[in-house]
This record gives sequence, C-alpha cells and structure tokens, in this order.
Amino acid sequence: SQGVSYNYEKQFKQALNCFTSKTPGYIAICNGIITQIIGQLYNEYKIENADFLKMKRIEKAISSVIPADKEVMTAAKERQAQLAKPPGSLGVLEELSIRVAGMTGKIHNKAEKCRIIVLCADNGVCDEGVSCTPQSVTLSQTINLTRGMTGASSLAKHFGDEIVVVDVGVMTDYNCPAVINRKIAYGTKNLYLEPAMTREEAEKAICVGLEMADKCAEDGVDAIGVGEMGIGNTTTSSAILSAFTGISAKTT
Repeated sequence: SQGVSYNYEKQFKQALNCFTSKTPGYIAICNGIITQIIGQLYNEYKIENADFLKMKRIEKAISSVIPADKEVMTAAKERQAQLAKPPGSLGVLEELSIRVAGMTGKIHNKAEKCRIIVLCADNGVCDEGVSCTPQSVTLSQTINLTRGMTGASSLAKHFGDEIVVVDVGVMTDYNCPAVINRKIAYGTKNLYLEPAMTREEAEKAICVGLEMADKCAEDGVDAIGVGEMGIGNTTTSSAILSAFTGISAKTT
C-alpha cells in the first residue's frame, strides 16, 4: 500500500541521514532501522520463513560492514614513512597495507593462512554466441581446479594457499566430491531474452558466498581470494557493470 511504502521511505531516509551525518552511534541506529523494516516486511507480507531467514542473513552481513578505522590508517601510514626505504617505494603494496590496517583495526597484519574461493556456474547468454570457447569448458575447468590443473590452482599450490571450488550453477551433472555442491540452477537464463536469475536465486547465491566467508572466519583464514569460473562471464560482468554505473555496454 502507499502508506506502507511511505513509512519505509521515511525510515530509509532516517537511516541515510544518520549515516551521512555520522550521528553518535549511527551504525547501531542504522542497523536497528534496517532490522525494523525487515521485521515489518515479514509481518505485513507474510514472507515465507526460508526467505525471511535469507533476508536476515544478508541484512546481518551488510550491517557488519563498518567504515575503515581512519586513526589506524593514519598510524599505518606514519609507520610506512618511518621504515628504512625511499618514501612510497613499495607503491601499491604500501597503499594496500594501509587499507588492510583500516579494515582490521591493527597496524601490524599477517596473511599466513590464505584461501581462494572459486564459484562456478554457466551463463545462459552463451546462446547468443558471445564466446569462442565451448560452454562445456566450464565443467572441465571446474573439475580441473580441484586437481591443480589450472593457473589459479597451480599458483595457490606454489604459495601454499588453499583453493575451494564451489558449484553454484554448472549446467551439467558430474561426479567430483572435491567440488562443493551448492547448485542453485543449471546455469542462468539468457539475459538477452529474459532476467538471468530470479531474485530468490540471487539471494541464494549471495548466501552461498556468505557461507563460504563464514567458514573462512571459523577456520582462522587471514585473507580470502574470490574468483569465478564460467564461460560467458565477461558478458555477464559487463552487463552488471553497465547496470551499476550507467556506462554503455559498448564501453564495458
């Protein structure tokens, strides 16, 4: 109803104002407002329990993202200036160390245990001939990733990093216990003709990513690398980039 929509609009504006004005305790205030909205949606629209749990999980993940610690970043930058080297000589590595400090809240950080998560799925837009590579290669490379027969898995092995391969939408059935099966669908739809995924499928996919990240935290992983495998992925990535930025598909 119009009344419900208006109420939600007011709440979202309240959350936005708290965030942009950095009102004391603004993160907790924003989180509370978002939780309140989701609860109202559940009560008013009788959302199915499974869908409600997905929304709560996604909301919880979003609310856990906080701004980088500026004070720690400043301290990390000062530390870089004190090291016995020409200023800025490490280039992007210096910037990265400062950003990581802001994320963790610590000046000194380590990356001893690293894990690469590769999420694999087929893209329906391949029906339009957007790739010169056969779509069957998605399945081949999904399995090869677990056997150390790809560039990513070879590099991971060289540096002593773990690699986890997850099927979220490979269009073929297969037998490879080393691949974690979280298949949401047998490939996406052809985005040229129809939506590639339903909202429910997209939420499930996000929750698979959250599950993998939670497992990394549980296992004490210091750094996560995220990748994907799926023929036609350049086209789908370009489409998403255009949708987010408004840049024409010809440019992306």
